[in-house]
Amino acid sequence: MIFGHGDDSYLYGNNIKANFSSNCFFEIDNKGLINHLKANIESLISSYPHPQGKEMMETLGEFHSIETNRISIFNGATEAIYTVANLFKDKSSLILCPTFSEYESACKIFNHTIDKSNLVSFIKESGYAFDNYALNSYKSNSKDGEKSEYAYNDEKKYINSNCKIIDEIDVVWLCNPNNPTGTVFPIELLKKIIYCNSDKFFIIDQSYWMFTTKEVLDVKNSFTNVIIINSLTKEFCIPGLRLGYITSCKELIEKIDNLKMPWTVNAIAIEAGKYLLNHNIEIKEKLINLINERNRVIKEISKIDGFECFDSDTHFFLCKSEKIKVEELKNILANKYGILIRNAENFGENCKSMFRIAVLDEEKNSMLIEAINEIAATFK
Repeated sequence: MIFGHGDDSYLYGNNIKANFSSNCFFEIDNKGLINHLKANIESLISSYPHPQGKEMMETLGEFHSIETNRISIFNGATEAIYTVANLFKDKSSLILCPTFSEYESACKIFNHTIDKSNLVSFIKESGYAFDNYALNSYKSNSKDGEKSEYAYNDEKKYINSNCKIIDEIDVVWLCNPNNPTGTVFPIELLKKIIYCNSDKFFIIDQSYWMFTTKEVLDVKNSFTNVIIINSLTKEFCIPGLRLGYITSCKELIEKIDNLKMPWTVNAIAIEAGKYLLNHNIEIKEKLINLINERNRVIKEISKIDGFECFDSDTHFFLCKSEKIKVEELKNILANKYGILIRNAENFGENCKSMFRIAVLDEEKNSMLIEAINEIAATFK
């Protein structure tokens, strides 16, 4: 495990009024869920659930219109990541960066040979023009338009213009939409790369698929070399319950299930997942407001001397602090203003001096902008 995840509000007691560090969907009203769990708590805690969470798998199957033998549920997406890494023990993995640290951590535990490729460089090497994607923001929103820190060129080329990945790679890890950049991999290119590399396996973490208007890979895809990781934590704002799942072809799911312990997902989490999926809580209709607020916050923070922001395809994005150390900025915001941001420096060397923001409502977003303005004025 690599330490340094978001939402560390526990470090600041009850001081946090606005939490921008967690990229869960903040507008979800879970009162209905809470009341449902209260009404059923006695039966939930007094009996074992199905060892593999059969009822949850059936609900997910109906939700995605796929067979249950193409689904496996987990105690959060992170357990899924480590189980998949175990499936490919001793293999060679390519991780597209900057990204979620647990891919690398899981690969290390299961003795993978690890290579890393910059996300922007990887796409450019394939010859793809992605002008309408936020990944093209290597030009960034800085006032002088200079190249962003996370768009460097790889010394080693991992893919050619025919979309063939080098022979020594067995497994490719992609977060899509990506954490922490909020960017989406071009869907046409992704499908082509998967098709052209049938000898390799693609682990695609789509935990943030509900937070973008861009197309991502459909879980009903027919690829036999793709494993899609998903999470109910982010879209339904239930991080404390830990509930994630994998979709893939039935042959890979069978192999994955053989590596799992029974009862990794408890009865309360299973019941919560069933309730949320069956009650059709609509997120997409609220997404446009989030995207509009994201655009406003990026624009306003980019005006502040010593700060620049990078485009995103989701509700969260990266900022760079050029004059104030990120950890110092984070502590001032938390202790003085009750505002929490995500220090993004542990996402890799190319995220140095960066922090991540997941936008909230207009009032709290304005609080953040005003606070950064005030802090920046004291460091001139």
